[in-house]
Amino acid sequence: MQATVETKAFKEAVGLIERVVPRAPQSPLRALVMVQAGEEGLRLLGSDGAHDLELRLAARVEGRGRTLVPAGVLARLAHSAPGEEVALRLEEGQGLELRSGPFEGRLSVSDPTGYPDAAFGPTSGRLSAPALLGALGRVRYATASSGGGYAFRCVLLELAAGGAALRAVASDGYRLALQGPPLTPGPRLLLPREAVDDALRVFKDEEAELAWGVTDGTLTLEGARARMALRLGNGDFPDYERVIPREWEAAAELEAEALRHSLQRLRPVLGKEAHRVDLTFLAQGLHLAATGEWGRSEEELPAKVAGRTPFSVSYNARYLLEALAPLEGRVRLEPAGAARPTRVEAAEPDGYQAVVMPLKV
Repeated sequence: MQATVETKAFKEAVGLIERVVPRAPQSPLRALVMVQAGEEGLRLLGSDGAHDLELRLAARVEGRGRTLVPAGVLARLAHSAPGEEVALRLEEGQGLELRSGPFEGRLSVSDPTGYPDAAFGPTSGRLSAPALLGALGRVRYATASSGGGYAFRCVLLELAAGGAALRAVASDGYRLALQGPPLTPGPRLLLPREAVDDALRVFKDEEAELAWGVTDGTLTLEGARARMALRLGNGDFPDYERVIPREWEAAAELEAEALRHSLQRLRPVLGKEAHRVDLTFLAQGLHLAATGEWGRSEEELPAKVAGRTPFSVSYNARYLLEALAPLEGRVRLEPAGAARPTRVEAAEPDGYQAVVMPLKV
């Protein structure tokens, strides 16, 4: 078997596969990548037991064959390939030869018999790739990295009946991010944050649709060049609608970029452990202040303010910056009270909402 593939595409594919394969797996087979060539081109398959990834590459192929090679070694050889193309040649008893320009390397191989089957299932629906990836990317920051309930370390993906529309929701118990409209009842899937990260990396260049299906607790996504099987989380996501405020005590509308830059200018005086910024809603605008171990900084921004003035509320500066990050143009801050949730959204709603809990003062 021999397969010749463009070096750039091969490097990118091997890099994606390497991110999925664990470095210290419980089973030695999990440290290996399946390399398979045939009429359909070149395929790479890797898994960590929770996520399976298959990548398809256009290649000139002679013969058929498949083998297992160490993921780390393959990645290092691929990343250093100097030529415009990479040629892979598999001969019985000779290992896998890799040639690129003047470079030649040979990898030890393993018998693919016994390699765990991937959990790819049938696909029955289709989703806009930009819509899915955009929604996941906008809310992922609000997941918990550790601690709390398991659902807080996941993104809730709600799909409309028929799968034509979607909503993504994430929360760590202190803030919430939501992208998408209210939906008629349909599938509700819990995607662990690691699965979200993998999907964002693998399908980042997809511009059309992804086929999808759910079988035995696994979500299968398939695009033009990649197929993933993502094990779904178990459990119930909290009733997030209850924490989204429907009324506000004060509201401010201003430029998102101006508010982000102001928060970033205030932060240096806080030091490493402090995060508190104080916002005061005034009739003429929004006053921001931060006091920390290195001193005090403050700034007033022009804003269209409604409701009670003056009104003061304190936030974790990082949480507020992350809530603002997906937004451009004018935004609205709508605190329901000094100790109640604050809603953050575009002045002209685009489907994204964030909820941030104030700090207790």
